[in-house]
Amino acid sequence: MLKTISKATRNNWQRLHTDASGRLTSRANKMLSTRRIMTTSYAASSVAVQLLKLVNEMPHPVGNVMYSLCRSCLLYHRLWDKPHVRQAFSAFRYHVVDGVNVPEQAWTDESDVLGFVYQSLLTEGERISNGCYYTSLAMVNDMLDDLTLASGETFLDPCCGSGAFLLRVRTANPSNLYGIDNDAVAVMIATTNLLVKYSDVVFTPHIFCADFLSNDFRVSSFTPTLPSPDYIYTNPPWGADKEIAHQACLSDLKTNERASLFLMRSLAIVKPTGRVGFLLPASLLKIDRHQGLRKFIIEHTGIIRLSLYPTRFNGVFTSCFSIVLSPLKAESQRYSLKSDNNSCEVVLTLDNRRCGRIVFMPLSPIDQAIVDKMERHRHDDLSHSQWALGIVTGDNRRRVLSKADHHVEPVITGRDIQPYCISEPSAYLQYEPQAFQQSAPEHLYRAPAKLVYRFIAPYPVVAYDPCQRLCLNSANILIPSVEGLSALSVMALLNSSLYRFYYQLHFPDLKVLQGNLRKLPFPLLKPKEDAWLSNMAEQMTMSGATQDMLNETDAYVCKLFGLSTAETEHILRSVTLTQEKHNFDSRET
Repeated sequence: MLKTISKATRNNWQRLHTDASGRLTSRANKMLSTRRIMTTSYAASSVAVQLLKLVNEMPHPVGNVMYSLCRSCLLYHRLWDKPHVRQAFSAFRYHVVDGVNVPEQAWTDESDVLGFVYQSLLTEGERISNGCYYTSLAMVNDMLDDLTLASGETFLDPCCGSGAFLLRVRTANPSNLYGIDNDAVAVMIATTNLLVKYSDVVFTPHIFCADFLSNDFRVSSFTPTLPSPDYIYTNPPWGADKEIAHQACLSDLKTNERASLFLMRSLAIVKPTGRVGFLLPASLLKIDRHQGLRKFIIEHTGIIRLSLYPTRFNGVFTSCFSIVLSPLKAESQRYSLKSDNNSCEVVLTLDNRRCGRIVFMPLSPIDQAIVDKMERHRHDDLSHSQWALGIVTGDNRRRVLSKADHHVEPVITGRDIQPYCISEPSAYLQYEPQAFQQSAPEHLYRAPAKLVYRFIAPYPVVAYDPCQRLCLNSANILIPSVEGLSALSVMALLNSSLYRFYYQLHFPDLKVLQGNLRKLPFPLLKPKEDAWLSNMAEQMTMSGATQDMLNETDAYVCKLFGLSTAETEHILRSVTLTQEKHNFDSRET
């Protein structure tokens, strides 16, 4: 039964840009965004891009368009009229559309043209809502590099998409390949791709449309011949299951992160002698809320290999990694770590195991020596400081202005923040907290003196704000409380090359998270040391930070921690390389 709503309630929904379900209707909520992003990181050959342009504006349902392309592909390879192909396609209830003029060479391209076109036709909101980003060929090849199915061994991808993993597994028998996906169009594309790859084999691809996380899901209900796969490799959906649709999966780790749920279920059904390989967001290695998953992996599985990938998916900030696990508990966690074409062996210490820390950046001897000295000088941290997120308006285009008038005031954005200083205002906002999607208590914005830092950055970039200005969500607030240190001294330490170096070693990402900042070590300074740092920071805040002043501060900070000349020079070289690698331009999110 529909519930009648009052006029006041409807007005509140409109003011907050939400509907009756509480979901934002503004474009600021990317889950509702209708923007399309070309997936250039996935099979973007010139002929694939040409085909995408032809179908991008077709006024037909995406399912019908993709059905027509799948049929065209199978016709080209002279497969469409074969009985086993017609049987496989009898399950798909789509229709052929007219006007699809496929370019020559489209179906001779070795990349996944169908998957590329389909991903690029999905809206940004659909991709974020489903957490689906198809895996690049380079990552798939790396994950499957040492895997060849022996006779009788089976391989399952429970989030198969268009079949990237299934197409690259080395096997003489495609009937040993199994795929599951809850997207019927993706299942159709994966079926097509397998039929084309194994065009000389008469078989029906084992690709099923189902929810692998469903409480009543059983692999055997779809494939009685597959009680337990030998291998489960996949790129699962990323992000939280905000609808909490899979309650039965949440009890062990108390998480609603979909990638974690897929991993847990896979470990539960794979053969004891088998392997599980997952592509996961790098946040699972770093963020505190995923510590439960890391501890489970360390305490109940055996880590075989971990690979880091610098490439990011289109429209995604976080980097990713792959991990290969044995479902059997390892007495000592010893695994291969690969990054930037370099590999080494890692053995987790007892402290790592106790803390649920999976090492993903082995330290060189000089790096370890520097970190050890910083830890020996640790006296306090930022865990008892005050924090605030910047404002999320829900509609920046309408609310955030580029010029001042009598209704608005300056607002700090991430790109305004430089080390120590805040640039002249580039954005203005009328303070209406009741209309914002997210807003901190006003007294934190109006604090007489506060630090502000960039949210999107490879390491802390911190400035001092004595003007009680508002902040947008790309600029967050810190009011530090550290024994023996003024706020200005905290800023000087955070902006120093030493702290940038330490941060990059421990948190190599493009987001500066509160949880990471809380873990940084701060020394106990003598009053004269705190005064020196405060005075230098105040000068740079007032008149700008010259290179000479930055260098002098760097040298002083390194001296506070007892670092040698060689260690100091190593830090400066490392930070310089990082600065050259990253572009600091932040985005309003």
